[in-house]
Amino acid sequence: MVAGGSARPNVVLAVVPSLAGAAAAARIAQRSKAPFVVWVQDLMGPAASQSGIAGGGRIARATAALENWVLRQASDVVVVSAAFRQYVSAAGVPDKRIQLVPNWTHVRNSEQNRAHVRQRLGWAEDEVVALHSGNMGLKQGLENIVEAARRAEHPVRLVLMGDGNQRSTLEALGRNVHRLQFLPPAEPGDFPAVLGAADVLLLNERASAVDMSLPSKLTSYLSVGVPVVAAVPADGGTAAEVRRSGGGVLVAPEDPTALLDAIERLGSDPERRAALGIAGATHAREHLTADASLTALTDILVAAGRRRPGEHCAAASN
Repeated sequence: MVAGGSARPNVVLAVVPSLAGAAAAARIAQRSKAPFVVWVQDLMGPAASQSGIAGGGRIARATAALENWVLRQASDVVVVSAAFRQYVSAAGVPDKRIQLVPNWTHVRNSEQNRAHVRQRLGWAEDEVVALHSGNMGLKQGLENIVEAARRAEHPVRLVLMGDGNQRSTLEALGRNVHRLQFLPPAEPGDFPAVLGAADVLLLNERASAVDMSLPSKLTSYLSVGVPVVAAVPADGGTAAEVRRSGGGVLVAPEDPTALLDAIERLGSDPERRAALGIAGATHAREHLTADASLTALTDILVAAGRRRPGEHCAAASN
């Protein structure tokens, strides 16, 4: 909530996916007759229906009803991915009230020696290391990576780094798969060095996970200048962001042979790896900085605060 010098707020800002908080914020905005802005980080209605959780359809209907109501109350809806526009629009929000502000990353290139980091992690210099970092949940469908490792015959190492409610299941599934490695989450200070020591960084989603959220790891991946292989739905938000960045390649989700083939092709082509890494890092530097995103968000909030109650924005941003 952006407050002025009086009891009435200039603007009430809610961040979704906290739907309960967003609904409360909408009520506060209504009572105080202040503009209401919703910042959409994830879409919970699609998330429930695409997650694979038992009973997801019933949960999705209830969640979507509340989410859509919250979105319709807003004078501005800020989305972090262009792919979210269609869902926000389908909720009944006019296009002129939907604005795009990408998220940013705090990850910067590490000054640690890459060879020393690889040696510490047990990665040989002559093997291609493909690393997936982050949550190990149902949405990620990481059994696809386990199966790709099972099929690997060339000097390829697939690494799952992180934690989550599916980790023990994945470890059991990957027992005796020699080209698969599990690592605990990296410490924040070590995280950029570990990402930068890999040859390929992996994004993996279930085939049903079309637009429910944009993985925050993508901005970190791009910033370290390592090419991305994304096994994600081709018409989803993650695929659109990978294409927009120019920093990676796309393969079909839930197809371990296609995933392994993409890793091996990049592993044998250092020039292409370098070109993709440079393109991704350039995109992150030009479009995914905190200054750029926070300036855009601040401009939206200031403009909203200057409007009369009930008045909406005149036009959407890019």
